[in-house]
Amino acid sequence: MLRKRLYFFKWLASAEAAIPSICFFLFFIILMGIIPQKPTIPNKTAFFNNITNTCFFFTTIIFLLLTLGSATISRLFPFSFKNITFFLNHFGLWIVLSAGYFGTTDKKEALLSVKEGDIVWYSIDSNGKIEELPIAIELVQFKVEFYDPKIVLVDKNNKLKYPQQDVNFKDNQNFKIDDLIIEIKKSFKKSYPIENDFIDAGGIPGSGASAFINIYDNDNKLIASDWICHSTIMYNEKSIFLDDGRIIRMLNPEPSYFGSEIKLYSQKSSGMIQGTVEVNNPLKLDNWWIYQYSYDSSAGADSEISIFKAVYDPWLYFIYCGFIMMLTGVFFMFIIFSFKKNNL
Repeated sequence: MLRKRLYFFKWLASAEAAIPSICFFLFFIILMGIIPQKPTIPNKTAFFNNITNTCFFFTTIIFLLLTLGSATISRLFPFSFKNITFFLNHFGLWIVLSAGYFGTTDKKEALLSVKEGDIVWYSIDSNGKIEELPIAIELVQFKVEFYDPKIVLVDKNNKLKYPQQDVNFKDNQNFKIDDLIIEIKKSFKKSYPIENDFIDAGGIPGSGASAFINIYDNDNKLIASDWICHSTIMYNEKSIFLDDGRIIRMLNPEPSYFGSEIKLYSQKSSGMIQGTVEVNNPLKLDNWWIYQYSYDSSAGADSEISIFKAVYDPWLYFIYCGFIMMLTGVFFMFIIFSFKKNNL
């Protein structure tokens, strides 16, 4: 009704308004992609590190939502397949932008560090502030699996150089790094140091991988041989220092899988659910999503602590709805394009 009476509202639905609104919005998005966003920095550069909370970004997104909404409403009538496609695409985008931006005020995130057998219902932020949550997590069991550790060369520029081939961590394995030939004479997946030797120590807490290696030059001349190992909570890393200043190291193994079997308790419904939380496989209770975030990496395979991220986002379903509308609009666009192509 206002568009028929006031030129300003008619202008909002035009391309003359859409182009600058998109340009202003993209300008801030590009800035956010270039400059790291750290909202907690209280200094003179806080504007650049917290763009979404500035009045300039707020004005920009309001301008974009007004132009996008006006253009969407202007195509509601007359009803046609082409106008419905336009509406689905643009109104879906409007929902995603508005719910994603204004929904941040209702979104809550919390990190919970839970030890096996314990029940935790609170989170502690970086400032040591404790916040109680309407849900509680009991860690039943934490599981972690690792890849084989990597043996690498540290050159004179302190850069890591990796083997020139895939290496199986087993006895009598030869591989080449740079101009050196490495031979694994003896290896343990779980070991413990005793004086100048290592022993098989499967099941002992704090144990780690180790290997006795021979190092040869290009002329197949033995230049060094000794044990190497990565660091654990019980002992430090052991490396081989070559005469030319280079170092042969064993890196800490990288996790191939980690997950937690947990019980979730609800304060609201007094209910309980049990399941396994893995990376990209969360559990949900009372609109709280529980994600596997991290674990006590210093303890490695002996970790009894699992770290979860709890996320409450009531606007998430609106965002999903907006994306579904946009995908439906794109599907209809393909139908229109195919129909026109066949008619030609």
